[in-house]
Amino acid sequence: MENSPPIDRISNLPDELLCHILSFLPIQFAITTTLLLSKRWTPLFKSFTSLHFYYQSSTFNVDVDAFNRYREFVHTVTLTTQFIINFHLHCCSTHWHIFPESLLPSTILRSPTLRVLKLNNINVLGNISVDLPSLKTLHLTGVCFKNQENFHKLLFRCPVLEDLKTIIYYTKRFRHCTTTSITKDFKILSKLITADVCQFKFPMMAIRNVWFLVLHISVSLHHVGDINFECPVFQNLIQLQLHIRNFQNWDDVVELLQCCPKLQTLTIHKSAMNNNLSINWRDPNPVPECISSHLRSCTINYEGWKDELKFTKYILQNARLLEVMKIKHKHKKPCLEELASCPMISSECELLVTSFFDT
Repeated sequence: MENSPPIDRISNLPDELLCHILSFLPIQFAITTTLLLSKRWTPLFKSFTSLHFYYQSSTFNVDVDAFNRYREFVHTVTLTTQFIINFHLHCCSTHWHIFPESLLPSTILRSPTLRVLKLNNINVLGNISVDLPSLKTLHLTGVCFKNQENFHKLLFRCPVLEDLKTIIYYTKRFRHCTTTSITKDFKILSKLITADVCQFKFPMMAIRNVWFLVLHISVSLHHVGDINFECPVFQNLIQLQLHIRNFQNWDDVVELLQCCPKLQTLTIHKSAMNNNLSINWRDPNPVPECISSHLRSCTINYEGWKDELKFTKYILQNARLLEVMKIKHKHKKPCLEELASCPMISSECELLVTSFFDT
């Protein structure tokens, strides 16, 4: 009938479906919707399972009051929500590191239901209490902790962690320690599948069961200042990406190959401060097990050093199962004739030389 009142079909949907619909909105709009639309919607925000917070402030001005208001909003919503599975907190501010308080509610680090935790540009200040029995994904990008003990406390109280990414800092100076003191109390992250970490400030022994690893090396695998790190044997590792800054020699590459007996895919991206660097490559003896028995794909960036071709030839001559050898160059193209004339032990291997600018 023409004068019939409109029917609110959406409000009659199940709570689970309504929460799913609201999850596509920014968290502020989603909560405003539940509070203002109708009484039927009012309690829905307490049933949200995914909370995504995004704080953005002026590039030039430090607005502490605005930050504190948003912090109160984040804490209130988190405390009110009953069953949190996914929690994302991103601070897009050039001044995030100077705020005296943390956007992160302390209760989120003791959530029994939390499975995904992603933090970007966040201070995690003070001593923390952690218990995350269900957490499977932990991404920390630009996160600042009080000290390494707090980071380790977070890391090792996630017993079922599968996916880890860390770019972290400390407000207190990273204390000097030996290999023994940095690893003696660490547990292995036994469920870990994927990791993206920097060897500096990170307990490498804890991730030795990982399957897929992106490893950032700043100077040397073992030494950063007076800090020593032990390279474990990665028994399950099948895919490794190496990003090496201030590249000086091939020793770290060789050692990692020796420690990855089942490696199938290797990608190396390196850079050196000295463009005329002369780096000595010595053929490892014996041939690492991963090269002789498992390696199927190898990718390396070419900077114009002679020993890069030596490394490439070594792989071609010893990797029996190799299917693809890819060389990426920016400005200097490797000598194709020299590579083409190199004997390949794998009859199935395809040699590819591409530019970084190729899509």
